[in-house]
Amino acid sequence: MTIVSSADIQKMLPIEILSSGLIYVIVTNESGNCLYINPIVSQQMGIELLAGESISIQQFIHPNDGELFSTVFSSSIQITGQRHTAIIHHIHPKNQEIQIPIQWELTAISSLVAIEKGVLMIGYEIFTDKENTRSIPSIKNGEVHELDILALVAKNITNSVMITNAAEEITWVNEVFTRVNGVSLEDIKGKTINFLLKGAHIDVANKKRIREALDKKMPFQEEFSIKRNESNPIWLNIDYLPLFDENEKHVGYMSIGSDETLRKEGQKKQEELITRLRLATDSAAIGIYEIDMVTNAVIWDEKMYELYGYPPDTNMNLFKIFFTSLHPDDAEMMKNILGELISQKKDINGAIYRIILPNGKIKHIESHAITRKSESGQVLSLIGTNRDITDDILIQEKIKKQNQLLRDIAFSQSHEVRKPLANILAVIEVLKTSGAIEDLEIFGLLEDSAIELDNQIRSIVSKTNKIDDEVFR
Repeated sequence: MTIVSSADIQKMLPIEILSSGLIYVIVTNESGNCLYINPIVSQQMGIELLAGESISIQQFIHPNDGELFSTVFSSSIQITGQRHTAIIHHIHPKNQEIQIPIQWELTAISSLVAIEKGVLMIGYEIFTDKENTRSIPSIKNGEVHELDILALVAKNITNSVMITNAAEEITWVNEVFTRVNGVSLEDIKGKTINFLLKGAHIDVANKKRIREALDKKMPFQEEFSIKRNESNPIWLNIDYLPLFDENEKHVGYMSIGSDETLRKEGQKKQEELITRLRLATDSAAIGIYEIDMVTNAVIWDEKMYELYGYPPDTNMNLFKIFFTSLHPDDAEMMKNILGELISQKKDINGAIYRIILPNGKIKHIESHAITRKSESGQVLSLIGTNRDITDDILIQEKIKKQNQLLRDIAFSQSHEVRKPLANILAVIEVLKTSGAIEDLEIFGLLEDSAIELDNQIRSIVSKTNKIDDEVFR
């Protein structure tokens, strides 16, 4: 396996970060095999990369966090440039009692020398008390120099950064902070963190939690909205990190924030669409479901639970409910349909199948599903609807039975009536040709009437045979 060189990584991150002794940096390919690690990763996690060697990052993740990491990794690989954050416990391969909690930010990258696509992982250790908090080697004499700050946040242009001193007074902000918050360093230098939180929409419980974290010099994360200069509110997701010097003396705080406004606005629009959709589907008695193909999570609305005869608070797995409910004669068909969607043979599909409710009652379900894909074309989820058409099916069956009865009656009548009619026509023909009757005009009228009656009977039979075509076309 080709290993990514430090020179390649330095195109994205400066050497100050790679060798800081504080920031963990790992680059993997899209399969999760390590292609680059910086010195602190090698030291703390006991990894040494050799050319041609394949080392999966999963080898160093605590088993309890394996599923979480897989989910975050799979999500991050989908969209280049979008950050995904998670706290993952790592273990030292030679001493697995050593567990290192690290907050990672995963971002999909592409076009490096060794890979077409991979994941850049940047992390820092998370601790619950000051004694275990790692210091930043570049902080000297209780001062935070701008060069050191830039070394920590260089190239990370999507994040806003703020630095305070030990008294929580703001000493430095980057350009992204100014752009996002609408205030410059000159506007807020010397003001405290509380100044920024005054305009934020945070409930009392969260404000108390923030205050406790600041007092205890602990890291914390918060999401809130603020309104600046009568503009529309903006949403921020902020990580607060306590800063300590080489003597473990608290010297300030650093906040790293991301603007979540677009995501929140998109979420709000989505909720509005869902509300309108729910109003429409409720009136039509339609259930909505979504299957996340990355996490295997299944979401049902209340109507889906009602359709399948289960309470919304059931602990039963929704996949199990679906496949348990499927009528045995329809199970194979539905597995094939789902398989075609997942394998991308089809983008949309529909079916009518039967389910058996817990009480033994059989329902007929009309289902439609579409796939939602990433920019790269991978199926991210299946979104679909279910509608109970049992009454429709019963009505159609009843109409079919009635039509069959009409056909039977028409067939019977045509044979029973046309048999003596055929005899009458035959007698008329004999009498006409025998010469026994002189007044043939009466026989002509009688023959015409018999023929007309025969045509009417044929017409009735023909129309009866077309009943299904007219009703169900």
